[in-house]
Amino acid sequence: MTGSKNAQGETTWGGLAEEVRYWGNWVLKQVKAEIGDLYPPIPDPTHKGKRQAVQTDCLKEHDTDDVPSGYLTPIAYLWTRTVTCKNPNCKATVPLVKQTWLCRRKDRYIALKTVAPRNAKAVRFERVESRNEKGLGFDPSIGSEGGNAPCPFCHTIANADYVQQEGIEKRIGKQLMAVVCTRPGFTGKTYLGAGDVPETAHPDNVAIQRRIDDLCGRSHLRVPDEQIDPLRPSPNARGLSAVTRHGLMTFGDLFTNRQTLCLLAFAQGVQQSAAEMKAIGCEDHHAKAVSTFLGILVDRQADKLSTFARWDNTRENCQGTFGRHAIGMVWDFVEPCPLGEASGGSRRRSGLDSRFR
Repeated sequence: MTGSKNAQGETTWGGLAEEVRYWGNWVLKQVKAEIGDLYPPIPDPTHKGKRQAVQTDCLKEHDTDDVPSGYLTPIAYLWTRTVTCKNPNCKATVPLVKQTWLCRRKDRYIALKTVAPRNAKAVRFERVESRNEKGLGFDPSIGSEGGNAPCPFCHTIANADYVQQEGIEKRIGKQLMAVVCTRPGFTGKTYLGAGDVPETAHPDNVAIQRRIDDLCGRSHLRVPDEQIDPLRPSPNARGLSAVTRHGLMTFGDLFTNRQTLCLLAFAQGVQQSAAEMKAIGCEDHHAKAVSTFLGILVDRQADKLSTFARWDNTRENCQGTFGRHAIGMVWDFVEPCPLGEASGGSRRRSGLDSRFR
């Protein structure tokens, strides 16, 4: 505990705010040790000169602002859902992205240009920046509409019915478009197109699934596999028919593997903190109060860590899943890094940073 010591030399209760801050950071330390390697620093493509070697799992022991010069700290990954082109002579990967704006601020307009290379089967996303919208040379707001998307290679339309059927058959994929980063010693965001991000920064979904199974075995937690049934008059299904039409039939389907592992790690950390509080003699009502706030931390992380969170290109931050009392289908989503103080990070979301009073 965080208070002064009593006559027996034991640390006492330090007040709710201090205890929540202490145990919140305790949980974050456990989470970083569990999943810190999943958000490795990215070599800065604009850096000139020699850069020191940095371990890909450095966030297991260091904060996000400890990354040395020559590297960028990822704070959010931008993805688009994809389907295979319905033209049997094409079969290219069709991005369902609705728009490609990254930043829309005075004198700073950044967007992704979709490029379909000849003899390729997948597009690449190139970062373009200008001081005004016209200077971009294309309209980033043009994309899929209502789930209807043209193939960038043969222009065949993947219409809404086809996309829904692909979802039911579990054939909707995802493609990385960009990564939002911070640069040591600088304010503001840095944007990288997916082509500037090394393969080591991409999540290995097979390996992550093995880690999910291992964590569940150790903690007795489980992935939320409850069915979403829009036909049953249940509060759980209200406002979720858009996702079930696209084959997302359980609550676990609403998250990527990395997001699932992250949320399980936070839940495990809260579970462990409760046991630790009990072990040091914290009174039950105090432990319950702190655990309740730590549970809210997990809830708030879940709001940002789903495949229905969005990137706000005017405020340059992550917007959560529940913009309204329903979940509409989202074709391009943001996956924030949960370990730092940027929007979507656990320190900002929980009040564990300097703003907590």
